[in-house]
Amino acid sequence: MEWWAYLAIILGLLSAFFLSGLPVAFSFTLFNFIAAFFWMGGTKAFSMLTLSAFSSVASFPLVAVPLFILMGELLFHSGVITVVLDAAGKWIGGVRGSLSLVAVAAGTLFGTMSGSAMSGVAVLGSTLAPEMRRRGYSKEMSLGPILGSGCLAMIIPPSILAVLLGSLAQIPVGELLISGIVPGLILAGLYALYILVRVRVQPTMAPAFATGDPTWGEKIRALVSVLPVGIITLMVWGVIFFGIATPSEAAAIGVLGALIVMPMMLTMAHPLVRRGELERPGLAMMGYGSMTPAGSLMAHVVFGLITGSIYAGAVL
Repeated sequence: MEWWAYLAIILGLLSAFFLSGLPVAFSFTLFNFIAAFFWMGGTKAFSMLTLSAFSSVASFPLVAVPLFILMGELLFHSGVITVVLDAAGKWIGGVRGSLSLVAVAAGTLFGTMSGSAMSGVAVLGSTLAPEMRRRGYSKEMSLGPILGSGCLAMIIPPSILAVLLGSLAQIPVGELLISGIVPGLILAGLYALYILVRVRVQPTMAPAFATGDPTWGEKIRALVSVLPVGIITLMVWGVIFFGIATPSEAAAIGVLGALIVMPMMLTMAHPLVRRGELERPGLAMMGYGSMTPAGSLMAHVVFGLITGSIYAGAVL
């Protein structure tokens, strides 16, 4: 059978599974068992799938994936995102389209806390988007900055996508993570510049946002309130940049820092931080919340790689 025939069968079966509503990882799993049975010698090939699955995830750099997700989960449940939004609002508020700029700033900061783009978009979409729509922001100026800045988590370290790509491509994960800092910040700056130009050209897309005029004392206190998160971010970046630790070790340092910061954020005298947030979800629930997306990512990696191996074996 020619290579294009194998490719057509693979794409056809996978498309049918995807359209049936079966989750992507399970679609790959079902296809792998069917292909192994018909193309690789029947049920005896199933043991090879097990070995291939283990070898695809038995990689030390991939340890950083669940740890970075856990770090973001811990910081989120400490109420830090509320403090970040408040601080960004005090420094950026007062100009037309300021909530869109706050979305960009908060999305960038949240990207430094969690390498998951989905979590950043979900948080900002549930907290900031309704307020922006209520104040008269257009759909483009309310949802666009949230989606754009939320996806910066895929570029700015700790980036889960960078860890996965580095591990699969066998390139230094630390260098790949550090290389995303400058492009990510430049992209955030371009987002902000676009918003400022767009609302000047089309003022109806975003109203002027009068927040009063925060004093310099309030601005400084708002900046100090996010300082612990900044320290954690610089710790994670720094140990990777200077070669002190591997990305997996840096992720463990970030989780330790988040565990230290959580009680600080929950007990600090900030009116927006809800006390008792730590006890409500519980550390066990936070761990479960981080393992669920991590397990899903690993399943996609495992069965996606096995599919590629089966195709390569069938063609060769």
